[in-house]
Amino acid sequence: MASTRKENYNPEEYLLNTLNDLDIGFVKVSNDGIILNHNLAFNKIFGFDPEINLIDTKVLDYWLNSEERNKFREILYKNGIVKKFVTSAKKIDGKKIVLELTFKLNKNSNGEIISSEGTFIDVTEHIENEQKLKDSEEKYHLISENANDMISILNEKFEIEYFNENTYQKLLGYSKDEVIGNLSLKYIHPDDIEHATRLFKEIFKSGEAQGDIRVKNKFGRYFWLEAKGKTFIDKNGKKKNLMISRDITERKKAEEEIKSRYEFERLISLISIDFINILNENLNDLINLALKKIGQFINAVRCSIFIYSEDLTRVTNTNEWCIDPNDSQIALLQNIPSENFGYYLKLLKEKKNVIINRFDDIPLEASGEREWIQEYGFRSLMFVPMVYKDKLFGTLGFYGEINVEREWVKDLIDLLKILANIFVNSIVSKQSEELLYHERDLIRTLLDNHPDFIYFKDSNARYQHISKNFSDYFERGIEEIIGKTDLELFPREIANQPHSEDLNVIKTGIPLINKEDTDGETWVLSTKMPWLGKDGNIKGLFGISRDITERKKIELKLKESELKYKAAYNKAEFYKDIFTHDINNILSNIQTSIELSAMYLKDPNRIPDVEELYEVIREQFKKSSSLVSTIRKLSQIDEAVSLVKPVELNDVLKKEIDFILNSHQTRDVNIRTQGFEQIISVNANDLLIDLFQNLLNNAIKYNDSQIVEIYIKMSKEKKNKNDYIKLEFSDNGIGISDKRKDTLFEKDYSKEISSKGLGIGLTLVKKIVESYKGEIWIEDRITGDYRQGANFIVLIPEAV
Repeated sequence: MASTRKENYNPEEYLLNTLNDLDIGFVKVSNDGIILNHNLAFNKIFGFDPEINLIDTKVLDYWLNSEERNKFREILYKNGIVKKFVTSAKKIDGKKIVLELTFKLNKNSNGEIISSEGTFIDVTEHIENEQKLKDSEEKYHLISENANDMISILNEKFEIEYFNENTYQKLLGYSKDEVIGNLSLKYIHPDDIEHATRLFKEIFKSGEAQGDIRVKNKFGRYFWLEAKGKTFIDKNGKKKNLMISRDITERKKAEEEIKSRYEFERLISLISIDFINILNENLNDLINLALKKIGQFINAVRCSIFIYSEDLTRVTNTNEWCIDPNDSQIALLQNIPSENFGYYLKLLKEKKNVIINRFDDIPLEASGEREWIQEYGFRSLMFVPMVYKDKLFGTLGFYGEINVEREWVKDLIDLLKILANIFVNSIVSKQSEELLYHERDLIRTLLDNHPDFIYFKDSNARYQHISKNFSDYFERGIEEIIGKTDLELFPREIANQPHSEDLNVIKTGIPLINKEDTDGETWVLSTKMPWLGKDGNIKGLFGISRDITERKKIELKLKESELKYKAAYNKAEFYKDIFTHDINNILSNIQTSIELSAMYLKDPNRIPDVEELYEVIREQFKKSSSLVSTIRKLSQIDEAVSLVKPVELNDVLKKEIDFILNSHQTRDVNIRTQGFEQIISVNANDLLIDLFQNLLNNAIKYNDSQIVEIYIKMSKEKKNKNDYIKLEFSDNGIGISDKRKDTLFEKDYSKEISSKGLGIGLTLVKKIVESYKGEIWIEDRITGDYRQGANFIVLIPEAV
């Protein structure tokens, strides 16, 4: 519906239909606000039913903001037309929309305004999307400008179109004006340009990529960046590269330090291997080669070795490497007085490193050193002491670049100390080997008559030479052994291990020193060393083995004897402590009773008291007798351990219960049992009854109740795959506090309370239980309230 007027052709109606197709609303309004014409899109925009004809109806107020309405009218009546006026409006249901209005005023031939007409375009979705885009851009810029990582955008020419200035300025010092529009490769390290170019191309080709590159800051310093790029299409349809870069300079530095240390350690290791089997006549050349390798690796200009005389008064430069061979000083530094470098000698004798990072580090008292260093222009140097048998042997020196200061780091110094030890050992070894070769014939004669087994094997571990004692021991002729391996001579279960050891020594050159082996009956001590040819290469091995079976037996007997002696001594000390403490208490009680008796005998009225004192004395004698018996039993426990046998527990416990009840007829004692319906046997001996006697006596003795209640419960328990009989002796006595539970069985605590009879008794109980390989501990009869009585729990292995 565009109009209710029907004509053959109506241009206005044709226009309205066209606007409908474009979702553009149209309305024509009279001066008094009556709708003169409209199209269907008008109904749709404001929410009217499409079938409703609004012509001749009053136009509604669709404005949300009166100020915008007034502004619109002001422009319209001033200019006669308003184009693309964007404002907020509302539908008939009150829903907010955003419209783009284009209106004009219609006038008659007299210039009078007779109506207005215009179009409406619903731009709500467009405005909302623009706002979302704006919000997204604001958030992006907020994140970008405050991120710790550097964010930049490159075009396909690798030109920088954007970067987060705050972070860039912080890390690289550049402002936007200095960077935007420039080629990114301009800031890349020359050695990384090719790599960076490939990286950027890969990003634009595959959509994303990452890599590490070095970037120069404003002040010429290079930083390592971890760069990750991803492509996107901008609003103009252009492909761009979003780069996020993180400063990894410190990480790279750490990696380089680790790599450098690894490479240096590897170099030291390779040098060490070189020195293992070096021939004496080649040692000097090898040392010079090692100095060269180390010097070049650490960027030194000179490396040297100085060896001191035996009395440390003279020093000689024995080896040297210089970056410039014409600068050699070795000929001038032969057998010179050590006092010329007295200050350094003092430090080196104390096994301290001499480290000079800059010339000013040299103390004034080191005048000789200052003069020498200044003469040659060194600004940094380091000397590492070479020590042999805890005495200064020489020094290993390194010199930095002329007139250049440097820091000698600790890791480097530690590794150089290892090198110094290698040199010392090699030089000393050379001296020793020269003496060894000089006396070669004498040594051969000695080995031929030596009681040990001496042998030489080739590179395949086949016997080449053996001593006479070797062949005699194995009762084989020398010709039967020569040319064969251990695998061909002995059973494989015996020969496999020594044969593998032989091959390892031959392959690695690493000796096997003082290795003990046994077949269960015979013990052999072996040393195997690489056998070197004249060219210094390993041609096999030589070994010395000794039968140490008798020595091992003697060592074992001595060890057993020592253990028995210690055990006997500790046991004697234990019994002595217990006996001394308790007998002193008994004697003290007797002495006190005698002294009181002497006083009471003078007073006839105190005769009854004297009788009581005599009873005390008799009781103390009984205690002394009991003490001796208990000590005897304690001493028997260790001897009885091996005499453990199956014992019928029910019968032993019943007899002890009957004995206890008969012994305490003056007390009201009630003993109940549970779980003894079945006959049970345990691994024990005759001391089992003493265990029960002590536990039952303590339950009665330390009980203030009118009726003594003792409850004995037996059950079975499995612990650590072993079967035990569990006995619980609970009573209603005075109980044992938690603090006392932890120490009651300890020796010192037992001594402390043994005068009351409890300590030594529990010592006996614990030793008996342990001799059965059982356990004993204390709990409260009523959990949490020890005053309600104690529960002694005993585990004894069940007899099979």
